[in-house]
Amino acid sequence: MREVDVREFRMEDGAAVRAFWEASGIRIRPGDDDRSLAAFADRNPALFLLALDEQGLAATALGGWDGHVGGGYRWVGDRDADIQNQTRTHLDSYGAFDLNADVSNVNWTIRAYLKNATDKRAYLNKADINDLLGVTDRISAVPIQPRTFGVEVDYKF
Repeated sequence: MREVDVREFRMEDGAAVRAFWEASGIRIRPGDDDRSLAAFADRNPALFLLALDEQGLAATALGGWDGHVGGGYRWVGDRDADIQNQTRTHLDSYGAFDLNADVSNVNWTIRAYLKNATDKRAYLNKADINDLLGVTDRISAVPIQPRTFGVEVDYKF
């Protein structure tokens, strides 16, 4: 019976892990670089294990789901909309928060997003709509997207 030492992944193990996976028939993916593997190990302590024997790497084990959270802030400054036959129309500045999160494992990714989280009301633009003679018939205004929540699910084959 051979003796096996089990330990957690270390940053310097990346090349050996990828070589072991390739020799085992596992396809190397873009997220299998040294930095990504180390980040996974940092986010999932004790869930990225290596088994080593006297010949070197004998097995790897990864567990759990990986996840990310993020957000952004969009700012649009004051501006004027040029409407024919009228003086310029002023459009106020606005800012909107967007949030997102995802969790994934080897095959599944589940994402959720919230756009315009504070449900800010503002306009992207204003324009006139003319009749056949070129006279302004009415004014059209396009609002920014209201608060919108969504979920996406992906499966990798």
